[in-house]
Amino acid sequence: QKIASSSSRSLYQPKANAGFSGGISKHAIADIALRAYPPPSAGVPLADTIAIQAGIVSVLSMLGFERKKAVIVKEMITLLVPALVQARKVGAAEMGIHPAASLSAAFSTGLPSSENNEEQVGFGNMLRHLHSTYGARDQDHLGNEKKASDGEQENVLDVMINATITLATQSASTKSFGSINLKIDILRACIDFCEALPDLPGVVHFSALLLRVVGPQGTMTVHEHNRRVTMVTEEQLRLISNMARTINAAGKIGLPNIRALYWDDFLVRNVQWIDDTNNEKLRERHKSDLLFDSDNKPGKSPFLYNPFVKETHKTEDKVVVVGEPAELVVTLQNPYDFEIRIEHMSLVTGGPAVEIEEHSIILGPARLQDVVITARAKEEGQIRIIGCSIRMFGCRDQIFPIHQSSWKPDFPIKVKELGLSARDSASVTTQSRSSKGRSSKPVLPQPTTVSAVAIQAQPHVVLDSLDLSESALMVLEGQKKTFQITLRNTSSDVTVDFLHISFDDSLTSSIHTALAAKELTKPDMYGLELELSNNPTFTWARSVGGQDMTILPGQLATFDITVLGKPGLAAAKIMFDYAYLGKPFSEVEGRAFTRQVSVPIDITVNASIQLHRIDFSEFPVDFAWTNRELQKQGQRPKSPRSPSHPVEKGNNRFRTLLDRVGLESSNEEHCLLLLDLRNSWPNPLTVSVQVRSSPSDESWNRAYAVHEVIHPGHVARLVLLLPRLHIANPYAPIPILSQQNQRQFVVSADGPVSADLERATREQFWFREEVLKYLRGTWEEKGSDRSGNIDLRGLRMSPKMIETVRLQDITTTMSITATENEDVQQTGRSRFTVKAESLLSLRTTVHNKSNATIKALLRLQPTLADQSSAETSLDISRRLLFSGVLQQCLPPLSPHSSAVVELGLCPLVSGEFEISALVEEIALAVPVTKAIGEVETEDFEAGKEGLARKERRVWRGEEACRIIVN
Repeated sequence: QKIASSSSRSLYQPKANAGFSGGISKHAIADIALRAYPPPSAGVPLADTIAIQAGIVSVLSMLGFERKKAVIVKEMITLLVPALVQARKVGAAEMGIHPAASLSAAFSTGLPSSENNEEQVGFGNMLRHLHSTYGARDQDHLGNEKKASDGEQENVLDVMINATITLATQSASTKSFGSINLKIDILRACIDFCEALPDLPGVVHFSALLLRVVGPQGTMTVHEHNRRVTMVTEEQLRLISNMARTINAAGKIGLPNIRALYWDDFLVRNVQWIDDTNNEKLRERHKSDLLFDSDNKPGKSPFLYNPFVKETHKTEDKVVVVGEPAELVVTLQNPYDFEIRIEHMSLVTGGPAVEIEEHSIILGPARLQDVVITARAKEEGQIRIIGCSIRMFGCRDQIFPIHQSSWKPDFPIKVKELGLSARDSASVTTQSRSSKGRSSKPVLPQPTTVSAVAIQAQPHVVLDSLDLSESALMVLEGQKKTFQITLRNTSSDVTVDFLHISFDDSLTSSIHTALAAKELTKPDMYGLELELSNNPTFTWARSVGGQDMTILPGQLATFDITVLGKPGLAAAKIMFDYAYLGKPFSEVEGRAFTRQVSVPIDITVNASIQLHRIDFSEFPVDFAWTNRELQKQGQRPKSPRSPSHPVEKGNNRFRTLLDRVGLESSNEEHCLLLLDLRNSWPNPLTVSVQVRSSPSDESWNRAYAVHEVIHPGHVARLVLLLPRLHIANPYAPIPILSQQNQRQFVVSADGPVSADLERATREQFWFREEVLKYLRGTWEEKGSDRSGNIDLRGLRMSPKMIETVRLQDITTTMSITATENEDVQQTGRSRFTVKAESLLSLRTTVHNKSNATIKALLRLQPTLADQSSAETSLDISRRLLFSGVLQQCLPPLSPHSSAVVELGLCPLVSGEFEISALVEEIALAVPVTKAIGEVETEDFEAGKEGLARKERRVWRGEEACRIIVN
């Protein structure tokens, strides 16, 4: 040992820039030195052989011939190992102990510590230079850790991570240098030499280095052929078993701190948070989201592309609660064919500290293994998991970055260096190639960080009770039913100071799916959006204060939830989002985190009253005129305001209906609405349908109601009196209530739509919506608490029905007055009785109900009653005399104005005559502009979409003036 140590001290302290005189080259000197190498057949004693080899090594070292020197050193080790083993046996025999027990004697205090350490350092340097020459270089980053220990915590972690990555890169870069078989032989010789000394730390060190050399030095996949371990399984098991025995033996002799660097720098492949259960999961909510229900949230932009909007793709951080356990999955790789025992594991974090529950972990052979650990955040803040600090059996505590992406060494294709210069430049070869743009692969492995947010302590709320049997209920269509849900705050010291209730049901989900498909027509889309906004399936009677509600620790809270029966409703969930904010909800800025309790229920909706059929029929205006005349005479109440009551039965069934016509509004025009309702419930139901005279909310108090009892399976027809309607702009665009369904371009799936079809669709939509404003219906089951509303939105109107309900833009009324003391008797609104040869005046009033100025021509067409004008056109002039022309231009009719035309009339003979009025437009209507950019005419709105009329209109008076001459 003394010879070897002295030789090593002379070998590895060469003179710098040694010069040689006399013109002798270094190769010649090396040849002269190598001639002294004794051949095996020379019979030179072992001590002399070692001395000669030491001299040769010294000379080669000064000459700089590292590889020749390494060959001689390897031969020295080969000769020294059996001699050292034999000497240890002889020494143990002289001491009278077993050779294995000589380890204690070798590491006893009998040998001076300074000399022992000096010899160990010498042997270590010799062996390190030996295997380094063959490309098996060992790198230690502990010096970097000590250098960074004086800085801040963040800098320390960054330096450690960078040093670990550098170590992995340098080890991988030298993998392409030299022969792998030579490296394995050299490291085995080093292990044997350390065992023969004995040098237990050297055995552990070189065993770990051998495993590093034969390993993949990169990431592995789940496939076994990608592990790239260049050592058979039996040799791996023998090597790791030898390490374990050495470490155990060192512990017994008082050397417990023998540790090596772990041989795989890519141990940690991934760290991932495990999602909590639905009740414990924390959800990020913004204040704008919590101010509205899920159905009323502001939608996305209607534009297909908006260049001014920048979309950010940000992954959501895991949210953990301080002091509460959260589970993580740590993926570890082991490309070797032996299992590894992990003694300690912790998370390396930036920001708040995170502690984990330690337990024994056995990493199986040749696999990627997921390890589930439980972590707890100690304080609030942003957590950044940089890696894991892991200590394996026989290895030091090391920090392993998270290598989530695949990486393997990138070896150069072209060899530009030879000899040891290729070894020294191997670590920068990849970088130089990447800098020249010849390779797109990353130079260094890129570690991954995992983020999380630790928030303040939060409460835990569970469902305490639900007053529904088996979480199910049955309702009828249109029926509202209320049930109670009770929640309990199970936290011991955290209060619920924020609570938000939302609902999700199968019907609403299907409606959202239909709206998202973008295949519905505009009327159908409007109906679905109106159903979502005006008739929600679930409602909660909120207390004063809105969302702010407090549930103290251990206390209960009860909520009344109302469900509305609708066809297609089968299942629903009531979701309670709760949290502890620590401040009023109005003061919350930005985002908040809530937990959710979901209460699922099953719902059965049975049919009740269904709209079977609908029709409209004309109704004479004389009823309204008669009632008003009787009201003037005091024979009718001036303003019937009594509540609606059931109508009479039998022959007087419609007496109340007819007696009220024309008394509650200025509109004399009415039509009959025929409703066929079907009872699909197995019990009789009483229905009530109300009709009001104006769309104001107060008019429901004076609405006329029709009551009827419908037996199971029967259809009942209800006759209602509906005011005729005028819509100023029946071709207005159909609105879209939800901004989420706004579309920049609308393209029909069936191809281009004609202007006539689009006008008909819009006209049908607006008249249907206007009719629904005047109607509402309810049903009730006698003897039970079941009652509800009748869904009348299934009403569909044909063009003929629209003409029956419509009031034209131009209306005409005619009346007869006497010019002298003539007797004129009015028996109807447009029915008069006069005497022959009396001088009369025919007054025609033309009223413009539209929002545009109309230029028109009035034509009066007198005929005999119940005969066409063509048959009596030649005889009418002999029976009636007119003082004026029957056709004349009217002054321009401004919006909502009237024009009166008077014409003298004298009947010559007795009989019945009819005078009809025809108003013909002589020029297209002129839009009336209210302000800059604001136009309130259907022609302007329709013109923007290509729906404007291109022909003149003609309005025919709906009721002719009938004159009875006696």
